[in-house]
Amino acid sequence: MFTKFNKTSVLTLSILCALCGYAAQALSLESDRSAPIEIEADQVDLDQSKGIAKYKGNVSLVQGSININAHSIQVYAKNGQLDHANIQGSKDTLARFEQQTQAGHTMSGEAQSIALEQGSSEIIFKGTATVNDGLNKISGALIHYNTEQHKIIANNDGKESGRVKMIFLPNTDSTTNKTNQEQQP
Repeated sequence: MFTKFNKTSVLTLSILCALCGYAAQALSLESDRSAPIEIEADQVDLDQSKGIAKYKGNVSLVQGSININAHSIQVYAKNGQLDHANIQGSKDTLARFEQQTQAGHTMSGEAQSIALEQGSSEIIFKGTATVNDGLNKISGALIHYNTEQHKIIANNDGKESGRVKMIFLPNTDSTTNKTNQEQQP
């Protein structure tokens, strides 16, 4: 059911969609929460009575340092508050989530689907998933990324080829390397 809404209703549901970055608030830049929200899609289907917003086709969501690119984003609200969001890639392109952290790193992840739930500090990446927190890169079929605890749990898909892979990225901070070199005798 496609319904026409006034500008206030569209803005309200757009803000709910933009809250997809809420799960990473513990690590996100403070300025992200007050930044304007831009959403572009080929189609939007808003059903205020059910609390559902569906953005489809080349969806781009930007709020401060938060960037989400997907084939579709579905946002579900209860009592006017975000309940959960599902971010989907297409058969050819993975969904992508990216955000700057307070530590100055870029946290990024991509998968066939990304799930966010209210009250949880977890972002769940499913299907050909990869998460890069700026320090480590991990890939597997299913990744649970806890933004508050800085904890990643990854699983394979049960197939021999579906192993979990972890890459420890080298420290690229030149000031840290320089300080370490100066301290060596």
